[in-house]
Amino acid sequence: MTDMQTSNTVDTRPLVLIDFDGVINQFPDGKVRRRQNSTGWMRPGDPRVGLYSPGNWFVPDHREDIDTRYHGRLRLLWSGELVERLKALDAQVVWLSTWQPYVDALDLRLGVDWPTEHWYDPVTREHRYTGKRRTVLDHLADGRPIVWIDDEETTYDAGLALVGTGPQAPVLAVGRTRMSASAVRRWR
Repeated sequence: MTDMQTSNTVDTRPLVLIDFDGVINQFPDGKVRRRQNSTGWMRPGDPRVGLYSPGNWFVPDHREDIDTRYHGRLRLLWSGELVERLKALDAQVVWLSTWQPYVDALDLRLGVDWPTEHWYDPVTREHRYTGKRRTVLDHLADGRPIVWIDDEETTYDAGLALVGTGPQAPVLAVGRTRMSASAVRRWR
């Protein structure tokens, strides 16, 4: 169940289901960070050049540590530009993340107020490994476009499951590719 399902209003805008770690919360190469997020020092052919070139990623410019109940102190590293672009989308953005118990802290730090998909039990971990895909599949019944952004779960098999349902509206699954930054830049 989501926070948005407790409301009586129906949102017909596209639905963006977004993960936090690896999507907004970044884990960039330490060498790149130490060298001011530049790629000029890399050798020709280094695969990181394409990944870290300014047109392909949102350079993180915010960092905070938060204390959590179950996981101790966690580091947040994100790009304010990415968050602002997500906020500017004419879409409903909804958290679909293992950070589910901590989204209030994320909302506060990122300056957003996105509803949360409650797709697994953070104490028992029930549905932890199947709940994200099931949640996306359940939303296909809404008949509105869906963008699912996740660095780990938007796999080939997940794509087959989505296509196999015969969705009535477009579905875009964005995973761990250079497309992540450019897709958000283009989709306004």
